[in-house]
Amino acid sequence: ARRNADFLLSSLRDDEGLLRTWKDGQAKLNAYIEDYANLADALITLFKVSGESTYLNEAKWLADKMITDFWDTENGGFYFTGNNHEDLILRNKDFFDNAAPSGNSVAADVMLKLARLFDDEKYERLAVTVLRLAGSQINRYPQGFGRLLSVIESYFGRRREIIIIGERGNELEAALREYYLPNDIIIFAGPDAAKYSAIPHLAGREMIDGKPTAYVCENFVCSRPASSVEELRNELREN
Repeated sequence: ARRNADFLLSSLRDDEGLLRTWKDGQAKLNAYIEDYANLADALITLFKVSGESTYLNEAKWLADKMITDFWDTENGGFYFTGNNHEDLILRNKDFFDNAAPSGNSVAADVMLKLARLFDDEKYERLAVTVLRLAGSQINRYPQGFGRLLSVIESYFGRRREIIIIGERGNELEAALREYYLPNDIIIFAGPDAAKYSAIPHLAGREMIDGKPTAYVCENFVCSRPASSVEELRNELREN
């Protein structure tokens, strides 16, 4: 996954943004909203798994690029093509989740995740706008909006953050991976991450007694730190 992400970021990007195709060492054609959104979503997942903040920062860059180049400033929603594409008679916006989720669905998911990771209401406002724009269509045909419905579930569901501070590969990290937590924000960070990270969730987070420590929080309000697998599991059950 790292090699794939690194290749996409290094070989399918120029000064103007992402490119859509690559062959024989040459990348070309401006990327569409679905390309930006899906790559950003993948990078957030890679950050969630690896704890490497570089991927999160790249996801944020892609999200900001989506806002600048694809957002409809008058009516809301993300256009399929960016400002740097060729002139079209009509720039369309797609919300319908077919065999693959629409660019707007994935983009809304990305915006909501970044809003929670960076505590930035700007991203949440954009996500909510997309949900509202698609509301009447969802009511008429909910089967066609699987990904967008999952974003709605995440928006109205619990907002829990789980942070583990310590050297990678510790027993708390291994225990957490046993759980299926698709809507939780999960952050793995090194012992000194709070000193260098721009992620608000890491502020003031540190290891207790030199041991890997887990913080289970909801809307930035955290329960007592957990330094053992048993304590972490208890916190996950209670919260």
